[in-house]
Amino acid sequence: MRKSLLFFSAFLFMVFQTVAQDRTVTGKVTDESGEGIPGVNVVVKGTTQGTVTDVTGNYSLNVSSDNATLVFSSIGYLAQEIPVGSQSTIDVTMESDITELTEVVVTGYSSETRDKLSGSISTVNAQQMEEVPIPSFDQVLQGRSPGLYVSSGSGQPGSAANVRIRGNGSISVGNDPLYILDGVPITGEEFSALNSNDFESVSVLKDASATAIYGSRGANGVIVITSKQGKRNSSNISYRYQFGVTEQAREKFEMMNSEEKVAFEQLVGRGPAGGLDPNDPDDAALLEQYRNTNTDWKDIFTRNGTLQNHEVALSGGSDRTTYYASVGYLAQDGQAINSDLERYTFRLNLGTDVTEKLRLDFNSTVGYSISNTLPSEGAVALANPFAAVYLANPYEDPYDDETGEIVTGGGRTGSNTLELVQTGTRETSQLKGVISGSLKYQIVDQFYLKTTLGVDYTQDDRQFYTDPESFYGRNEQNGNQGSYQQDFTKDWGYVWTTIGGYDQIFGNHAISVIGGMEVIENRFDQFGYEGYGLNPKLPLTPDGLTPGSAEEGFIPVFFGGKTNSSLYSLFLVGNYTYNDKYNFKASIRRDGSSRFGENNQYAVFWSLGDHGIFLRNLSLKTLRS
Repeated sequence: MRKSLLFFSAFLFMVFQTVAQDRTVTGKVTDESGEGIPGVNVVVKGTTQGTVTDVTGNYSLNVSSDNATLVFSSIGYLAQEIPVGSQSTIDVTMESDITELTEVVVTGYSSETRDKLSGSISTVNAQQMEEVPIPSFDQVLQGRSPGLYVSSGSGQPGSAANVRIRGNGSISVGNDPLYILDGVPITGEEFSALNSNDFESVSVLKDASATAIYGSRGANGVIVITSKQGKRNSSNISYRYQFGVTEQAREKFEMMNSEEKVAFEQLVGRGPAGGLDPNDPDDAALLEQYRNTNTDWKDIFTRNGTLQNHEVALSGGSDRTTYYASVGYLAQDGQAINSDLERYTFRLNLGTDVTEKLRLDFNSTVGYSISNTLPSEGAVALANPFAAVYLANPYEDPYDDETGEIVTGGGRTGSNTLELVQTGTRETSQLKGVISGSLKYQIVDQFYLKTTLGVDYTQDDRQFYTDPESFYGRNEQNGNQGSYQQDFTKDWGYVWTTIGGYDQIFGNHAISVIGGMEVIENRFDQFGYEGYGLNPKLPLTPDGLTPGSAEEGFIPVFFGGKTNSSLYSLFLVGNYTYNDKYNFKASIRRDGSSRFGENNQYAVFWSLGDHGIFLRNLSLKTLRS
């Protein structure tokens, strides 16, 4: 009898538990004024089970347990967590996240609070950039800004990422966005000499409303970088050390071992093993040797990459002056052997109130990096270690059993590449400096004038060396005796920007107008040569080259050039806000560029944008009725 009662009680408990698991929770999410909020995320905490509120703020969600907790979240509101318990109806009133709405976003020539933005702009703050030790700041943006596509490019130390905001808009010119650092346009090819830990924020301007003020240069989107500044009446010194390890992603396919590769080549009659006759004693012995040689080319060519970063920063200020200074050292070993990067950086930012109305700011950064890279995948596929991992035969032993030296020759993809990597040189050193200074004069409380002068300078020195005694050196097209190449580039530009700003509030109306002019000059110089017929005793120097002649060959190759461009612009941007809820923005810019056609030296770019919290302040039920 007692066992029957226990069984019956357990059965009832299971029935009631099953009923509880099938329960549906409904409710309405409203703001502080009682209006429904559409698009609020409602998720069961710790699971992927969830829904969103409809246009009136209502929701319905199946809950699997009385112990579940619902999490309500939406941009511009504080998240809330509410235990379900025995409730079947849960109504929630969301509170505005004042901190998020009043976050200041730098948009280039001005800054706005997030709740008044009319364009599509996302930001990445300093804390997010400091989370991951990555040498190039553009790679830090990956996965941290919606709608921003970032791929790692070659993946070699110091290489720039491929960044796309609007996809590929052209097949004949670049698709990189415009980069602005402290008001100075900077080159976007490489960022290995910039320290992302010195950046306070990065704003990604995506749509036409946000980028139109930059005119023709903003066609691919704009990335605005703001460096760190000191805080008044404070003093702080910090040391940061970061260490990271990178591993190759797990293979999506399995490579054949030597026995499988020999069997495959014998089957199709192709490759070194395919031309051997298993019935011939000598060939049979060689095939057996192939089967017993299993070379792990991935283990030979690759490794776990490491990165370490040291940085000392000093910041602070007084009532009138602020300062921020930092020095940094970064060392990275790539995932491929003989690939690495070293970087030294220095930054100094100063700001002072010369008078009550006059403000002076000075921002500067200097960086030097030196990197050793590998033949790129797109240029020489067979000579790239990552390609050789998959193209080299597993039965190919790269070393001589007696001497231990690398054995090279025709068809020995793995050995030839290994020798090239170990004896060759592909070194790039970069010196980069970005300096800007500005004066701001507050004429009256509502009106100010500001002028900024900035310079961006990048110098790259590259040298490529192919050992004349290596396989690739012996097969050099011009003379079969190695090659040596040097390439020097200088890219500099300056910008002078003068703006006037006016801000005024009239009751529920607020207006902000900025107008200005901008002059930009750019110059690019390049000179390089490639010589042949190297003396093995004089590597990495032009003194080891053989003078070219029509009779003996070794004709050197020279290349280079110069380009100059200029841009003269006038622009005007205005913002109007009503009742802190509805925002309207208009901008217009006239660019005169030396890059435009001869008969179309000038172009006008304009945009209109609005941002209103209509869904929060307008009942769609009323509209439907």
